[in-house]
Amino acid sequence: RDFFDAIADGTDITRSKPDPEVFLCSAAKIGMAPADCAVVEDAKAGIQAAKAAGMTALALFGDARGCGEEDYDLTSFSDLLNIL
Repeated sequence: RDFFDAIADGTDITRSKPDPEVFLCSAAKIGMAPADCAVVEDAKAGIQAAKAAGMTALALFGDARGCGEEDYDLTSFSDLLNIL
């Protein structure tokens, strides 16, 4: 918890991914516009939720990689350095 400014999880939402509710809740909790947020996901439903929220979708692991809806397809966390 010391590493995060806010946490949004299933207790904060009523709709699961691919609905964007959890990501929109997260953005609101930290006072960021969705367009200024990026989501790292390992599931296609998460990529779909990020895109529906208007956020940049970064695919890492799982069926998120190569799903065709991600903005970036990452092979490791170090790939984030090339994007940021």
